[in-house]
This record gives sequence, structure tokens and C-alpha cells, in this order.
Amino acid sequence: MVSPVSDELKLRLKQIIIEECDKDELTPDDIANDEPLLTGDLDLDSLDVLQICMAVKKEYGVRIEGNTAARRALKDIDALAQTIADATAE
Repeated sequence: MVSPVSDELKLRLKQIIIEECDKDELTPDDIANDEPLLTGDLDLDSLDVLQICMAVKKEYGVRIEGNTAARRALKDIDALAQTIADATAE
């Protein structure tokens, strides 16, 4: 079942990425919901991915484990928000 994803969740995820990945030069408005997180202009590395996954677990209780799951969840903000919404709806 696909759960609705709020704009507030997407905004918070952008804030988490900025905070956890030391992207202080960015604002949430600089990150498009469909911008690729791993291959886009954000230039995130494997440590950034780990930090984002840990922050999501801490804040939402959602574990993103394994390379395939992380790549799918971190495709873009929309995918990450949907992953969290689906996991918390169960």
C-alpha cells in the first residue's frame, strides 16, 4: 500500500541531508524532490549515505540496510520520503 507523503516530511529530509552531510551552503529550496541524491549535484559519498541512513533510523525508526535498499531509498527525496511513509504505515 502506498502511503501519502507530506511536504513536511520532504522538507525535513532535505534539512537532514544538509545537516548530516555538511552542506551548509544549501537550503532546502536548493534540493529538488526529484534530484538524484547519489549521482546528482549534491555529490554525496558513502559516508554521507551512512549518516543519512543513521539519521533516518534515529528520527523515524526506519532502517535502510543493504546496498540495494539504500540505492533505492536514496534515489531522490521523493523515494526516501516514500520509503519512510511505507515503513511507518505498517
